[in-house]
Amino acid sequence: MKLPTPPNWLDRGPIVLACSGPSLDVERLCKCELPVCAVSTAIRSLFFEDDVSLRYWAVLDPLTEDHGEEGLLALNHPHILKIISDHDQAKRAGMVHRDFKVPPRMSGAIQPDVLVFPFDRHDSPGWLSMNLGLWFLISQGYREIKIAGCDLDNPNEYCHGYREKPVTKPRWHAFDDAFKSLEYLTSSEILKDMGVTFRSWSPDSRINDLMPLVPEM
Repeated sequence: MKLPTPPNWLDRGPIVLACSGPSLDVERLCKCELPVCAVSTAIRSLFFEDDVSLRYWAVLDPLTEDHGEEGLLALNHPHILKIISDHDQAKRAGMVHRDFKVPPRMSGAIQPDVLVFPFDRHDSPGWLSMNLGLWFLISQGYREIKIAGCDLDNPNEYCHGYREKPVTKPRWHAFDDAFKSLEYLTSSEILKDMGVTFRSWSPDSRINDLMPLVPEM
């Protein structure tokens, strides 16, 4: 079945999904004037940048020191919409009061700056903040998603800062899951019929085998 072309009002234009890899070019994000969705620990690189149009923060994992002071400040920033996957996560992260009651599996805004998005680990490979962000942006009508800082390499140099101890093996598994997820999304005929396109702002990343690399002009 070929889906009809969505009307123009569903196309919200381009947006940048900012992952936390070492190639994340904050200066480029400042210059591009595009809305930005930060992924998990990328909030550390972007929160204090006044020229970055930070609209969303997609975070699946409970907040830790890896998210830094910036993550704690972003929690209380009313103009950054926090995208999470479930209400229990919101309580653990301190995004809502622990006595907050909500029916199970309910989605939607639970307070003005926190949105529960019904993301399921079976929607695409990998239980990752990146996937949560991608599916949310697609659902909101963004049809051109530029993916920055998705290096899938050098895990000790991601935005959580340098680690004295090497990152454990599951981090490498997460990189493989991220690649498989992007492979799934870029080959989806349904998304193609919807007009969803992906562009890489991640030089020297293997995701460039899946989508065009857009060099900085």
